[in-house]
Parts: sequence; structure tokens; C-alpha cells
Amino acid sequence: MTAPTHAKESIMIGWESWAIFLGYAVPMIVSPGPGNTLLATAGGRYGLRGSMPFWIAFVILGLFCHFPWIYGGQVILGRFNSPQAVRIQAAVFGISMLAVAAYVVLS
Repeated sequence: MTAPTHAKESIMIGWESWAIFLGYAVPMIVSPGPGNTLLATAGGRYGLRGSMPFWIAFVILGLFCHFPWIYGGQVILGRFNSPQAVRIQAAVFGISMLAVAAYVVLS
């Protein structure tokens, strides 16, 4: 007994589906954060065209907001590079991430 021909055709995923999947999966894997979750939600609710202006504004504002923080963090935290200072930085960052997760879960 052979499989129907339409079964073989349905196994292939179209390029449009791959583009949509990769457009969602790659940013979520590279940087799983609240911004990507917000963008995924906007895309699911308003579609690709409806969320494109929001996405463009998000990227532009993200660049302007993140570069000063990255540079400032390198300057300030670069001066505190002893093993004890690095452990304190890791603890503060870890506690901050847990606090954000708890807030998200409880709200």
C-alpha cells in the first residue's frame, strides 16, 4: 500500500513558513528577553505588517538606549575586576533576574 501523493507534498514546509519561523525563533534564541516576548505578542496580535512600525521603533530606541548603558557599564564595572567584585556583580545580576521573574509570575 502506498501513501497518497498529497501526503508527500504536505511534508515540505514552504519558504514563507520557514521565514516566519526563523524570524521568530532566531531572535528568541539569541536574546530571550521581555522585548522579544513583546514583539512576538504584537506580531501574533497584529500580524507582520501591523507590528512592523512597532518593531522598527523598538530597534531604533533599543540602539539609542543600550549603547550608553553598555559603554557606561564597561567603564564603571571595568574598574571593579577583582574576584570578589565579579562574584558580587554576578550575585546582584542573578538576584535581579530572579526578582523580574518573580514579578512576571506573580503579576
